[in-house]
Amino acid sequence: MIEEGGGLREERLAQGRRERLGRVERAAYFGAEGLGFFAKLFGGKPRLRAKLPFDEAGADVLGLVTQAPAYRGVAEGEVRHASGLVRPLAPRENGDEVAVRDFWLVGDPVLRLVDAVHFGIESELDGAAVAFAQSPLVIARPEARTLGEHLLRLPEELVASVRAAVGHAFDTREGFVVEVREGEPLDVLGVPAKVDDVVRRFDLRGRTTSYREASRPVSLVLGDEPGLRMVIRAR
Repeated sequence: MIEEGGGLREERLAQGRRERLGRVERAAYFGAEGLGFFAKLFGGKPRLRAKLPFDEAGADVLGLVTQAPAYRGVAEGEVRHASGLVRPLAPRENGDEVAVRDFWLVGDPVLRLVDAVHFGIESELDGAAVAFAQSPLVIARPEARTLGEHLLRLPEELVASVRAAVGHAFDTREGFVVEVREGEPLDVLGVPAKVDDVVRRFDLRGRTTSYREASRPVSLVLGDEPGLRMVIRAR
């Protein structure tokens, strides 16, 4: 996500491809910064600022984790809540246990980079997975990091795509990153669906292992829908 004309443009960067997903005009996680008297007098325009969904302790400051019925392993088509341990479905770089990285620059410009793999939820629900077509909103304890430092943590195949999208101009800007790691407990809000119903919408290919060839068969997905973004809270 990157600031564009008073809103946020969202793109998917993968395997040398750039795909525009849409545009966000209004959302709980961003808003305008107020203008002073002289700025208004000379025709200044409000500048976008991100409203981070987490505080320094990792609390849900925007109230995104709302009450929802528990996910019972049925594709009901309405928002459901699930809890469990993170189990990535395909390995990433050797030794990398991170399933989701979510990096934010809060303003000038607002910029958000989400690097993720789909993952399973280890709980009483056998064979259920988390997958998303839009970048999920992640709530966890943040770490301060510059954009340049963050790019050093990304897989090489993604760095070139990010550079093509944003260049080097913001490398020294400090932002915040939250991560979801293998084995961590979490809560997820999403929309249940069957794998066959969403295989065309989600990119379900693993980096080294086919989604359908995962060691534990996956038949149900907790995901998102157009206009309805998934929320993930690390515990």
